[in-house]
Amino acid sequence: MRRFLIINPRSDSGFVDFVNDSASAETPEQLQEVLRAQFPHAIVRLRNLDGEPFSAWYIYREGYWVSDEGGERAVPNG
Repeated sequence: MRRFLIINPRSDSGFVDFVNDSASAETPEQLQEVLRAQFPHAIVRLRNLDGEPFSAWYIYREGYWVSDEGGERAVPNG
């Protein structure tokens, strides 16, 4: 099955390159383990939608979505 990586933040070219270089991992858990050696808060989550012809992995450097512009959290802690 084809894999589609949704990487956040896209503006961090070092992180994006590291993810792409590590994308041979077979499971989201394996990729997360590899990423955490360099980015300790990284999280990888599988999107699992019925009938989707590819596997989508959400990859967050900080463990949650951050803005490319200010590096701030999208949703305030509340």
